[in-house]
Amino acid sequence: MPVTLRRKLARLVAGATCAAAVGLLSPAPAYAYPDVPLYDYQPVVSGVVDDEPSWVYTTRYLYWSVIAVRPPSAGWQMNLYTLNTGTNSFSLATDDGVNLIAIDSNMGRRPFGAYPAGTSYHTGPPSGPPGPYTIQVAQGANLAYAGTNTINWPNGSFVAVRDLYLGAGQRVSVFMNPTDLGYLFGSDPANSATWAQVRNSASARTTFGIMQYTAPRAGYYGLVLVNRRGVATSTVWITVA
Repeated sequence: MPVTLRRKLARLVAGATCAAAVGLLSPAPAYAYPDVPLYDYQPVVSGVVDDEPSWVYTTRYLYWSVIAVRPPSAGWQMNLYTLNTGTNSFSLATDDGVNLIAIDSNMGRRPFGAYPAGTSYHTGPPSGPPGPYTIQVAQGANLAYAGTNTINWPNGSFVAVRDLYLGAGQRVSVFMNPTDLGYLFGSDPANSATWAQVRNSASARTTFGIMQYTAPRAGYYGLVLVNRRGVATSTVWITVA
């Protein structure tokens, strides 16, 4: 059996085993209160904003995952942080407030586990209360490849993640709708501080729908996509040289 196929099977089997261990997932509630679990690709609308952890999600796949928050409007900027990683991310108005943290659970990186998460308002309009915000987790055994990639956005989700394998020195180019956003995260197996990263720590990001990056080492990189248009399906084109 080819080495690449063995690696892919090992990733899928390990992810399935862990998923079976935590049991079947139940749907997320339409409106959330503190200490609410988050489920894959099921956005939750909430008015609860607190400096204490209000959410929790559990990594279950040997892939990258992402947790993201979207404020009620572009005028509001929100903080997002996770425990167990010491990671805190600050949103920027230029990104319409969408904020995220990416976690690498590939082999040799962060182990499977629960990540409590919290939100708070960083800045906002000078008057008036903030409206409900939306929070979402994206994870799964999903890969991106060179060529045309169709991305489905279930349940009104606004963030997605795909693992993209790159060899050392390979240059990747990503093309997508310029309204949407794309980020590429890379981690170092020798540096645990890179296994959970805030949005602004991404190795590369799209500008007018284009992103290019040369991989310093071989491995699986996390391609995080933000659906700013609210579409049900989008397309991402990738070239690797």
